[in-house]
Amino acid sequence: MEGGCHCGAIRYKLTKKPDWLGACYCRDCQKISGAPYIAFAGFRNGGVELLKGEPKNYESSDKVTRSFCSNCSSPFAFIYKDKPDDIYISVTTLDDPTDFGPQQHIWVSRKMPWVCIDDKLPQRAE
Repeated sequence: MEGGCHCGAIRYKLTKKPDWLGACYCRDCQKISGAPYIAFAGFRNGGVELLKGEPKNYESSDKVTRSFCSNCSSPFAFIYKDKPDDIYISVTTLDDPTDFGPQQHIWVSRKMPWVCIDDKLPQRAE
């Protein structure tokens, strides 16, 4: 499975199945994406091979570094600073994200009141 940013400057491939799939409603994800949430695929100890380009990094908090395309600004990934070998890829950057739906919702305490979660997946306040 491969993916990349909107303009094609960044391309990557997955080297294994994700260890975690979820939708995050935190304010940082909302502001970074311009959307009410971001769906992520998390990979422990690698799992993503960069094929083309070099994402620009941004320290969005004291715990997280986010990556995006410096050309088109597509959100690419985030990494917890205390777990530098784990990476969380924005699912919608995959060429075919249809099989990577969330298995849980996180930070629902920050969800916009007009967003309705109508599935039966687990929800975590934070």
